[in-house]
Amino acid sequence: MHALTNHPDIQSATFGPAPNGLLDWDVITITFTDDTLRLLNVNVAQPTYPGETEAECVERVLKLVFNSEAETVVRESSLTDTLPLVRSADYFADLKQASPEAFAWLTDFIGFGLAFDLPTTLRVVSTQDLPPDHDAATNMELCHAAVANLRALAGEVTLSDIGLGPNILTMSEPAGHELAWFADVATMSDLLSNLRQRTNSEWVVIPARRNQILLVNTESSESEWSTFLDVIEDAFRYHDVVYPVPHIIVDGQWVEPVFDDPTDVGRRLRRLQMAARHQTYEEIPALLREQTGCEMASFEVMTSDIDDSHSVPETYSIAYVDTNSAATSVPATNFMAFRHDTGSIFVPSSLLMERLPRLYQRQEGVYPPRFLVPHPTPEEWRQLQELAL
Repeated sequence: MHALTNHPDIQSATFGPAPNGLLDWDVITITFTDDTLRLLNVNVAQPTYPGETEAECVERVLKLVFNSEAETVVRESSLTDTLPLVRSADYFADLKQASPEAFAWLTDFIGFGLAFDLPTTLRVVSTQDLPPDHDAATNMELCHAAVANLRALAGEVTLSDIGLGPNILTMSEPAGHELAWFADVATMSDLLSNLRQRTNSEWVVIPARRNQILLVNTESSESEWSTFLDVIEDAFRYHDVVYPVPHIIVDGQWVEPVFDDPTDVGRRLRRLQMAARHQTYEEIPALLREQTGCEMASFEVMTSDIDDSHSVPETYSIAYVDTNSAATSVPATNFMAFRHDTGSIFVPSSLLMERLPRLYQRQEGVYPPRFLVPHPTPEEWRQLQELAL
């Protein structure tokens, strides 16, 4: 770092997160005197052969910085050489020019990005890498090319266990891109079908962490589910957690099953879903408020004990509408609460969508989904009171 920061052609050299979230790990960010940037993998400072001296290492790194072609420069012609990048919706929430781009949406909460698998790093494709005339058709072509590259890189699908028995499996290839398989719905559909035939039971897929995709047999015992959920719930501690919720494929699309099983396992799955959605929504309101100027409601998770026989409480989501504003942007929740002078009116969101659609308008192009709730008219206030819990 000393050699870099003191070089006459380098303005600064810092170690830490890459600018604008372009990479998934810490790097050395070099700013040249002409204000251009280069991102350097920290591993280049490691000796390349036994006995390499510090002076030799410095000379090699400086040659790499000034003589080699920058790995972060992307040409339009190479955009078909990418691999799928599967991330939760908040990863793609910032719409600035250098931010990661979602080329498609696998679910309302999971986006399909693209990345270059370079020799020393993973380079995420951002909006500034795209041709100015790119459209939905271009995005679809790039997604298809990325999936084809994934299949070619992996060769064949390989499964292995994670030490929790044969009912809980993971995809182990290609290393570093395991979660990319979630973007290949056709391959995953075939895989689930094969597992169904082999075990005579249904399986779910969990996009847990950036390098971990899990498959779980729904006929697992309560003990197996409990141990597995301990592992998954712990994933929220890590920065690379994605959206660790069970998914199935219906009509060629990923969907989340309805978790209405009254057992402790069912309630933990419901709580897991709420936690994943809360985390995905959590960082987005500030960005959207900056971009739209609209009042933003948060995704709030509530619990209530059904009775003393259940150790895990019932979990549900709610958003509070600011009725003093012209309109409020709300996340997709189980319930809506309309605040007024004498209290709040609580209404199931499904009823609001069905009976008063003007008060529940989907915001186009916003992920995870949000709805615009304008100020209710006097007649709508009357109907809200009729729908209230």
